[in-house]
Amino acid sequence: MRRSCLTLCAIALAACQNTGRAAASATDTASMVDTAATARAKPPASTPEPAPLRLADLAGKWKMTATNAANDSTLVTYEMTATADTTGWFILYPTHAKPIALRVKVDADSVIMDAGPYASTARTGAMVTIHGVGRLRDATFVGTETASYTVNGAESVVHIKLTGTRNR
Repeated sequence: MRRSCLTLCAIALAACQNTGRAAASATDTASMVDTAATARAKPPASTPEPAPLRLADLAGKWKMTATNAANDSTLVTYEMTATADTTGWFILYPTHAKPIALRVKVDADSVIMDAGPYASTARTGAMVTIHGVGRLRDATFVGTETASYTVNGAESVVHIKLTGTRNR
C-alpha cells in the first residue's frame, strides 16, 4: 500500500509539473501572438513633415506651363513673377498686354494662388477665375489649378497641372 501511495504521489507530481510547463508554454505562445499582432497593428514610422515654404524660396520669374489634367495637352504657357512676400505676384500671358495680379498665401509647404476674373487666353470671349496650389519640388514649381470659365452666363471648369522652371 505504501508503494501504491508513493507511486500515485509521483504520478500526481509529474502531472503537475507537465501541466505547469503546458500552461507556461500556452502563455508564452499567447504572448508571442500578442507581440506579433501588436507589431502588425503599429503604424509605420511617420515621414517627417515637409519644411514650411518661404515665399523668398519662390522669388523670381518662372516660365510656367499649364496642361490639361485629363489629357496632358498644353493649354497655355506664361510667365509668373513671385516675390518674397504676398505682394507683387502676377502672371503675364504672351497675348495679354497687362499682367494679372495673383493673390497668394502660404499654407505649410504650399502656396495658394487666386486670380480673376479676367479675359481668358484659352477661350475667346470668356472670363476666367483661377484657384491653384503649388509647391517647390527639386527646384521646380509644381501644382494644380482649377480654371472656372464663364461664357454667356454658363460656367465650365477645367482641371490643370502646373509646371514651372525658374528663368535664369
